[in-house]
Amino acid sequence: MENYQIFQKSTEKKPFDLKYMALGLGGEVGEILNEIKKLERDDNNVLNSDRKEKIILELGDVMWYLSGICNKLGCKLEDVLEKNIEKLSPKIRSEPVLIKAKPNNTICTDCSFCTMYKNG
Repeated sequence: MENYQIFQKSTEKKPFDLKYMALGLGGEVGEILNEIKKLERDDNNVLNSDRKEKIILELGDVMWYLSGICNKLGCKLEDVLEKNIEKLSPKIRSEPVLIKAKPNNTICTDCSFCTMYKNG
């Protein structure tokens, strides 16, 4: 991934700032959403090879901007992924996740996640 960050930087047409990279990332996520919308509208919710390829290409553009953001922040993509794994890993969590109560101070009983922590 470090090689990709070097590649990303080499393909910038000029030194873009963090704001540009963030706006570009948002735009590319929108392109992915648009392809998924077309999956429903045009493809009857059947993922064909053409639509899959278009989504994958847009994911590549997302990675370009994400890599650019990492470059602007002076961090590595690997570091971001490692921190995300630490954040999400249940083995690392020592305390249960807190559930926000509804306005009347009751806990949601609609899902197994909330009912699991109902008495905690």
